[in-house]
Amino acid sequence: MKKIIFITIAVFIVGAVFGAMVRTPYLQAVTQNSVYVLVECDSSDPVTVEYGETSLYGSSAVTESTSQPDTGKWVHEIKLTGLYIKYELQTDLPPGLYIYVIKSKGGIKRGKFAVVR
Repeated sequence: MKKIIFITIAVFIVGAVFGAMVRTPYLQAVTQNSVYVLVECDSSDPVTVEYGETSLYGSSAVTESTSQPDTGKWVHEIKLTGLYIKYELQTDLPPGLYIYVIKSKGGIKRGKFAVVR
């Protein structure tokens, strides 16, 4: 059985955030080819994640579900699928490294994560 580990390498703010995303996004529920990105926001408006192995991304996903814990903020769950290590792909990134951009009503965050064996 392959062991897949997702590592958040870097997340940084690119645009102005007007209270929409209230904490750094985090990864959860890892499987061999998918992961959930959790984003905490001030709004229940859908969040979109574009992701891929190049800056063209190639894949996208939107809020699958939301919950509102006692904090009064909305936690969005966005499932990223189709993840794997492509050794034959010629990019400027190491094999299995994905880049993403998270778009919400009030801002944009970019980051990277790795899929390793």
